[in-house]
Amino acid sequence: MKYRKSLSDIKNMIVENKPYPDLPAELQPFHYYLKDSGHVIMCVPNCFKKEADGNFDDYEVGIPVKYVLSHSYKIENGYIFIDVLYNKDLGVVVDEKYDEF
Repeated sequence: MKYRKSLSDIKNMIVENKPYPDLPAELQPFHYYLKDSGHVIMCVPNCFKKEADGNFDDYEVGIPVKYVLSHSYKIENGYIFIDVLYNKDLGVVVDEKYDEF
């Protein structure tokens, strides 16, 4: 399995061979199953787009697949950008109804 650079410090949290049914092909390279988060799509919250100054690997985070599928996102230069609430202490803040384990 090929890992995104943003996951290099947490490879031990990735569960391999956990496909997500009917996931659009464009999202498959960004899909992972993380032990503590379930099915996620690695995305960059739009609030970091300018701050990242092109170094998006440091700002890419796992967003629940159901959240990504139900909100607008944009794929640019090998990254997915999405509007999502981000708290500097908690990380991504989404309703638990989007979590899938």
